[in-house]
Amino acid sequence: MNKTIVKLRKIFKEGYLPSRDSSEEYAFIAYQDKDLAEITNCFEHACFNLTNEQLENFDKSDLENFFSLPKLKNDNLSREQIFEIVIKAIKSTSLNVGKAKETLKKNEWNVAMYFSDDDIDVHFLLQEKDGSWSGKMGKSDRVEHYSILPLKTEGVLSTYTLYKVFSIQNPFVKLSSEEKERCR
Repeated sequence: MNKTIVKLRKIFKEGYLPSRDSSEEYAFIAYQDKDLAEITNCFEHACFNLTNEQLENFDKSDLENFFSLPKLKNDNLSREQIFEIVIKAIKSTSLNVGKAKETLKKNEWNVAMYFSDDDIDVHFLLQEKDGSWSGKMGKSDRVEHYSILPLKTEGVLSTYTLYKVFSIQNPFVKLSSEEKERCR
């Protein structure tokens, strides 16, 4: 099994929820000489949103072998086929994926998926706890913030158009009885 998936499964089975604040930067860790911006991208930011401390356990091979979704480089895939590959990758980490939700439980978050104009690249945005959206451009340390979900975003080489919004759920998060009741 892919070592990145094993690391992510461990994190999520311990009950982790995306908790990076929208203002938190991807840090440079001096003692490991590791730039966390270089080992993360929009997929990792939106779908997994790990803290700087958790990212210390990841490296560039994790970006190359999982976070970059290398199978998407095939020009013969339809948008729906690429979407299914993305969903399968997320589910491989023990997370559940479903339809986007207006009201989210504590253990859920929404993600927006975009396609580049030439259909060979994808981009992702995370809905923050305050309802705004954020996305990270590739390996750069730049995190874009949006007050509402944009229909289009500008990347370095292309424009990206919104394709789908979906929710991700960590089933290992313990909900209080009050939270369970409220969600019925």
